[in-house]
Amino acid sequence: MWMGANPMLDLGSLEFAGAVNGFPHGKKQKRESPIRVGGNKMKKTTSTYPRFVDVDRNGVFQKVFVTSNGNEEWCSPTGRELQNSPEPMDHWLEYEDSEGELHYGR
Repeated sequence: MWMGANPMLDLGSLEFAGAVNGFPHGKKQKRESPIRVGGNKMKKTTSTYPRFVDVDRNGVFQKVFVTSNGNEEWCSPTGRELQNSPEPMDHWLEYEDSEGELHYGR
């Protein structure tokens, strides 16, 4: 069972990377980084955080979380990952319980 800290979510400020328009509400962290090919700077890309990213569910197993009614339950991965920053420690897989509530873990 996951006993660690869950990320604090402000759903109004999230951007879903798989969506066309995303969720453009709230304050976002932007990070510009140059793409280099052969040592030459080609262009800058801008990443917006926090954001949701589609991930492959193959190899992502169910995880036990405590639901709102206080019971422990196996939750299924949704195929999305919450990324709060470019650092891997700020990436959380999204899981859904039988009541439709979302949980986040690794």
